[in-house]
Amino acid sequence: MILPLLLSLPTAAAIICAYPGGEPLKVTITSVSGRSVFLDRGRGAGITPGLRVHLYPPGSPGIEVIIADATTNSSRIDIPEGMELPPVGTPGDLDLPEPKPPEQIAEPAKPATPAHPPWTRKEEPRAADQPLLAPAYARPAKDRPMTIHGQIYSQLQLMLDRGGGRESTYELDRIGTRLNITNPFGQGGRIQFAGDFDRRAVTVQDGQGRSESNLTLDRLSYAIGGEQYSSYRAEGGRFISIYLPEIGLMDGVEGALLLESGLKIGAGIGAYPDSTPERRTGDEFGFHIFADFQPLGPEHLDAVIGYQKTWHKGGLDRDVLIGRISCMPTKELWLYGSAKVDVYTSDDTIKETGPQLTEAWAQARYTFSPRTGVSAAASHYTWPDTKLNEYRYIPPELIRTGRVDRFDLTGWQEIVKDVRLTGRGNYWTDQRGNGYGGEGDVDWDKAFDLPVAVHGAVFYDQASYNEGMGFRAEVRPSSGDIQWFAGYEFYQYRFTGLISDDGSRIRHTLRAGVGWQMGSWYYNLTADHYFGDSEDAFSLGAFIEYRF
Repeated sequence: MILPLLLSLPTAAAIICAYPGGEPLKVTITSVSGRSVFLDRGRGAGITPGLRVHLYPPGSPGIEVIIADATTNSSRIDIPEGMELPPVGTPGDLDLPEPKPPEQIAEPAKPATPAHPPWTRKEEPRAADQPLLAPAYARPAKDRPMTIHGQIYSQLQLMLDRGGGRESTYELDRIGTRLNITNPFGQGGRIQFAGDFDRRAVTVQDGQGRSESNLTLDRLSYAIGGEQYSSYRAEGGRFISIYLPEIGLMDGVEGALLLESGLKIGAGIGAYPDSTPERRTGDEFGFHIFADFQPLGPEHLDAVIGYQKTWHKGGLDRDVLIGRISCMPTKELWLYGSAKVDVYTSDDTIKETGPQLTEAWAQARYTFSPRTGVSAAASHYTWPDTKLNEYRYIPPELIRTGRVDRFDLTGWQEIVKDVRLTGRGNYWTDQRGNGYGGEGDVDWDKAFDLPVAVHGAVFYDQASYNEGMGFRAEVRPSSGDIQWFAGYEFYQYRFTGLISDDGSRIRHTLRAGVGWQMGSWYYNLTADHYFGDSEDAFSLGAFIEYRF
């Protein structure tokens, strides 16, 4: 029987207890690949695998996740299934473990000086410029112990939909694990594993239904090197490249040379599994090369350029150039940009020959003070002309002319202690039209000097097929190791675009949850009720996790 544990909704993870500590370390998501997201800070900032990170996606009270891997200036997080993927640019923070204060040893009373035998070691002659102390060296890998840490989790989600005369049920059962084994063979390497087993069942009104089970292997790899002062890094198995995550999950090998200047050059080769739960592989094969520049020192800079070549069932497929840069010219200003450029040839049947910008993302964030800041972002997306299985059902016209461009502006201000106002605005345009949206939020931590956080927001959105407006209100009380969550959202909307407009509709959403920690065990329970015009649905979830 799968252990029940709720984290079926993004709000569930927000109610886990936070680390104690001082000023949190601020981080930002710079890249998303599959279920993995990458942060702009790494071991150089004190981040190590196993630390908990709080992320704050737009419109969410926050989620809590675990660092899976880290390099000098980057770290990776694996987002569990059932939790919404946070977008690039999502801010977050984490509390680094406080260093242990030096142990205070009481000065003992001076004993009588014991008799000491003569020294037996004979010192060699010492030159005048020779240091008195020998240099310190790190313990070799063969003398270090093997360590194992990770998570074992189980999830249960049930949903009953009775809206509009329907009556259907949905069930998800999942159990999975994440493992990180360091120095398993006495060579300083790392084994990483991530996999889960899930069962999904759907029953419709007439009693008919179906179910399916999947065993998904998301990661099984061995990596060696890549630590401080290493001259190389190599990884093999099923993994996502820590240097070029944009290429996605691969079954293969990757190696990099780490130069003293901070430049890393490397290459990889392998097959690319499908995005289906079965992770089928065999149709796509390719290689990639890259150069990653992270200069040593306190300045924060990471610049990457790469190239990927793929074949589909033995035939030529995709040529794509990938670039990414993240830098902090000052401690107040953070800049980020990334792009994919596909190079099309006469073998491509839909796109015109030549280079075309497929994806681009740019963001700038400026913090005037710890209480005030602003950020701006722009993104561009088109559908590539590729034979990848996940693109085979996309209409050719959408690949030829489809695009989505989006612009976002966000500002925040702490008006008084523990009270912060946030404003967001966006504008988008695609091949068929355009629209805009916005949101105003207020967050009050320690409301009335109590262990309660209060959140409120009003919002408006104009999407391709609907537009609407509404508001939400949430409270998050805490008591010791127990965190609670309760919220209500009102949304009035109507269908537009290709869907006929049959008037305004209203949706109400009630949410509640509780999470608590007992040693290394973490528990979450949530309940949601959606009701309104043609809607009447309940969702219950349970999630339990053991961290070691």
